[in-house]
Amino acid sequence: MDDSSHQNQDQSKKRKLQNVDDSPSLESPGSNMNPRRYQTQVFEVAKRRNTIAVLDTGSGKTFIAVMLMKEQFKNIKDLTDFQVEEYYGAKGVDTWNLKTWEKAISNNDVLVMTPQILLNVLRKGFLRIEMICLMIIDECHRAIGNHPYARIMKEFYHQANEKPKIFGMTASPVSKKGVSSMMDCENQISELESILDSERYTVEDRTEIDRCISSAKESCTFYDQARSSALSLKPKIEALWFKCDALLSENQSNYKDVDNKFKMLYQRMSNELAKILHCLEDLGILCAYEAVKICHENFSKSEGESEIYRKGCLQCITVVEEVIKIIEESLHLADNKILGVDFDYSKAEDLGYISPKLLELIKLFESFGESSQVLCLIFVDRIITAKVIERFAKKVPQISHFTVSYLTGNTTSVDALAPRRQKEILDSFRSGKVNLLFTTDVLEEGIDVPNCSCVIRFDLPKTVRSYVQSRGRSRRANSQFVLMGNLKQRNQLFDIIRSERSMTDASINKGQESSLRVSTVGKTNAYYVESTGASVTLDSSASLIDRYCAKLPRDKYSCAKPSFEFMPVEGGYQCTLILPRNAALQKITGPPGGDIRLARYLACFEACKKLHQMGALNEHLVPFTKDPSEDVHIGKNKESSSGAGTTERKELHGTTNIRALSGAWGDKLDGAKFHAYKFEFACSVVSEIYCGFVLLIESKLDDDVGNVELDLYLVSKIVKASVSSCGQVDLDAKQMMKAKCFHELFFNGLFGRLVFKSKSAVGGREFLLQKETKSLWSPKHLYLLLPLEKLNDICGGSLQINWRGINSCTSAIEFLRRNFLCSLEIVMITAQSHHLMIPVHRRWNVKEQTRFTLLIV
Repeated sequence: MDDSSHQNQDQSKKRKLQNVDDSPSLESPGSNMNPRRYQTQVFEVAKRRNTIAVLDTGSGKTFIAVMLMKEQFKNIKDLTDFQVEEYYGAKGVDTWNLKTWEKAISNNDVLVMTPQILLNVLRKGFLRIEMICLMIIDECHRAIGNHPYARIMKEFYHQANEKPKIFGMTASPVSKKGVSSMMDCENQISELESILDSERYTVEDRTEIDRCISSAKESCTFYDQARSSALSLKPKIEALWFKCDALLSENQSNYKDVDNKFKMLYQRMSNELAKILHCLEDLGILCAYEAVKICHENFSKSEGESEIYRKGCLQCITVVEEVIKIIEESLHLADNKILGVDFDYSKAEDLGYISPKLLELIKLFESFGESSQVLCLIFVDRIITAKVIERFAKKVPQISHFTVSYLTGNTTSVDALAPRRQKEILDSFRSGKVNLLFTTDVLEEGIDVPNCSCVIRFDLPKTVRSYVQSRGRSRRANSQFVLMGNLKQRNQLFDIIRSERSMTDASINKGQESSLRVSTVGKTNAYYVESTGASVTLDSSASLIDRYCAKLPRDKYSCAKPSFEFMPVEGGYQCTLILPRNAALQKITGPPGGDIRLARYLACFEACKKLHQMGALNEHLVPFTKDPSEDVHIGKNKESSSGAGTTERKELHGTTNIRALSGAWGDKLDGAKFHAYKFEFACSVVSEIYCGFVLLIESKLDDDVGNVELDLYLVSKIVKASVSSCGQVDLDAKQMMKAKCFHELFFNGLFGRLVFKSKSAVGGREFLLQKETKSLWSPKHLYLLLPLEKLNDICGGSLQINWRGINSCTSAIEFLRRNFLCSLEIVMITAQSHHLMIPVHRRWNVKEQTRFTLLIV
């Protein structure tokens, strides 16, 4: 790519098909398919100019794209003799370098990929927009806002001197909410045309389309509001949830990760309450009962969490069990006796067991007849709705001959299904093994189920796009499309139906000024690398910083993440970006932004420019790595990168007590014998020397544990850490007392709190080590970590523990116990960088403090 002559050859090769008008035939080589008249009509328009083809789902837009020499992988492979390849995340393309992409581009005529992959490749400069002769955009109505389609057009297409031809395809060019007039539709379509630098086109004479495409029979089903008998449970459930809030608020911790986890637990409980109340109001008591049981199942899966978090979960489970009891009492009968053959559903509706809305759905299912003829999609707004109705439907005898399942999409929701399981369910639906499939909007677009006999909108579509796309899933002859709503939603339903007519009229009636339209897309604020064309924008800067931090050298137990500090300034905020300690750039402050989000982006944008100028990002704005094998390793593990234990799925895992660190010497008053293990650190910067430590434990470690080496990555340096056995050592009673004082100060000062709010004195504070400290020690974690006096030959004779430093800490504790005041008289005295921090009184003579450099492993 850096070789300009080579680049020009690639560009000319890739643009050799640019004169689409010279195509000798509309028929694709090797195909016996002939285009329909309206397909030819659209094709002729698309040859002359950039086009947004507005055609119904199933009308053969892809075949028109094939005629324009590009589209979906399988179709094009079967219908053309072009060299075609597809690219997706699981293929590892995110880690490909320049040479890999050059080979892919030179070996193929058609590249099929998701928009995010194309955007990433363009931003890295591995591919230039000028090398593309034709760009076909499926579901092009998505090209708005910050979608990758829109970013490709704004950042690259509109900035290029030589632009590819554009062919967009959609059944619904209007995608936003609140569309009710032709003017609204016109404005949205015009915006889409501007972004895609294209003009809309649709077929006005629909005679052939209506003859060739099976249209679903559309109907509306209305139902009454939910019964008040079901809603009477709402205040009782809310009261129990408030009780859980109070219990969770009592769980306080000195550790940030635990506190954050409890915030997540509190939010999770709020989300579960919302789900249960939604099911109660929308579906009835029986489905609310299923929702509570699902909630109970989810909270019962916290075995791998920390002990304090499990305690919080147990409190939640107790409250959930009380809710289950309340619902069971309201049902009067055990769950397995409710849904029998003789169950009266009309009476159940009166009692609030099922909602009028759910009753109408059951009646629709009963009207379908034999299961062999039924492939029905039911669209719902929420995953929990799909999940509980699927469970409920399996218990209804009248529809037991149907196989029921549900899909959720690839979300992080606790109720979501695994991707592999969802693929299996969708395959089963296509083959007819599943008859009734509940789904969220994940199946509205891009999924082809030709034999789908019915689509039910259990929850009304919120946009005309959702309405058109979901209706397009019913593809079989004599199929049905059913819209469900209550009487209050009648106007909303009719507005959506009218909106489609407005959208169709706006697509046909382009207006006289359309052909004279000038693109209004402004210039993107970006930083470009002149040699490669790689670029970074405000929108992409934050993700680039995240990728840079992820590439920093580290051991397998740590993660590197940026942090942000925000300062209010006149007119908005200013952000300071703090990178990990071993980054090339430690800290940078960006220019002021109108809000926190913009201020964050501005700081990241400045950091990206600086990192490139420093050489930390290469000419393709890819984080520089000395070891290429690291890229291979990351690429191989991409599929599992969001698994447990990674930063994308942060968890507090349960802890298992290490028996070797346990002990029984805590109550011994006359001293104790320990096994000693020396910690040594050797820095790659010769002038930097780190203090050694000794670990004292009662048990002897296995040789493979007691003698190990590993590398630690710090700021622009590597520290080799080693652990080695030094035999046994005896401590007398006085040494034990001082060593424990040091240990208490050292660990609580660094990893906990030495000063905390007093529960006895209002507004006061207490010193952690003021009173008896026996409660700070546990037999499960009974060991000592002490500083060493010198690094060399310490195992040759007596162990040279740094008793001077330990004595100073002991003296500091005694001083604070005598003179501690509940005020700001406690300060942190810090010696040189990386020195031990000891809390001392402001009037204490700092010169008496013994200082030593330390490294915490």
